[in-house]
Amino acid sequence: MKTINTPSVSIDINDFILMAKNMDDLQISKMSQSTQEKIQKALSKYTLPTNIPSHEIQPMREKDHYKYMMKNNLIDFQNLPQKFQEDLMFFLDALWKKGTNLQYAPDIFKNNYKLAHVAVHRDGNALQYAPDTCRNDEKIVKVAVSQNGYAIEHASPKMKKNKDIVKAAVTQKGNSLFYADPIFRKDYDIVQAAVSQSGDVLKCASQELQNDETIVLTAVSQNGHALAHASEACKNNNKIVRTAISQNGDALQYASEECKNDTEIVSSAISQVWTAFKHASKKCRNNKKIALLALFQARANFKYISETLQKDPDIIALHKVKIADSK
Repeated sequence: MKTINTPSVSIDINDFILMAKNMDDLQISKMSQSTQEKIQKALSKYTLPTNIPSHEIQPMREKDHYKYMMKNNLIDFQNLPQKFQEDLMFFLDALWKKGTNLQYAPDIFKNNYKLAHVAVHRDGNALQYAPDTCRNDEKIVKVAVSQNGYAIEHASPKMKKNKDIVKAAVTQKGNSLFYADPIFRKDYDIVQAAVSQSGDVLKCASQELQNDETIVLTAVSQNGHALAHASEACKNNNKIVRTAISQNGDALQYASEECKNDTEIVSSAISQVWTAFKHASKKCRNNKKIALLALFQARANFKYISETLQKDPDIIALHKVKIADSK
């Protein structure tokens, strides 16, 4: 029979396993064999401090056992016995492991400012489980949105109107602008920070800012598809369109007809991604030089070439080569 030896005591592991099986919360007897083996392996390495009274050994081993279980993800905080859920160190460990464990806070820890601070520091989304006073606290909310910009969704209306909070949120997650007070959709500084992080957020900017060259250039530099949300004037802006297609050639689909008819713009888009060819104007798809470039990029572009060019000897020859290469 295997025992754990210390200078003062010898503890039978089987006695502990028997005790564990009789504990409803653990339900060790229903756990997988591998889990039971892990528990036994951990227990086999137990070394207790010396000079511990025998009547204190079992509670100590029980506490250490649950600490091991939590550390190795063998049990969730909410499944611990109540006495350990109400143990501050256990709860702090749970929050440090996963901030959203704040939702399982026992009554004695609810409305605790410091614990809420720990939780949102680990995971900004834990703000949704914080008490109302914390969701209205600038310091707590700032920590939360700095960790996860989307946490602003759970902030109080007052905090959603706080420019410093919103700036921190959109800098971390541009799309968090959706959850901020609508007044910031026309705030130049906020929108600029947001599109720098996520160009697609241009769709929720005011019409005035969707027509601002600097804002739109920033947006399409981050995400070419943001061109879809730009004003018509910006979609016809050569500099903006070129920037967009250099980030993603498929952004050509959102450009003005004039830009789709520009051979240089179309060639650049196709060079960036072959699928851009289908968005070119009919005139460009009937341009032999562009058609050859598109076909060289991918034989799938053959179907987008004008019917006239599909009969061109050079186009036919390149198409056959591309088919042969794919085999």
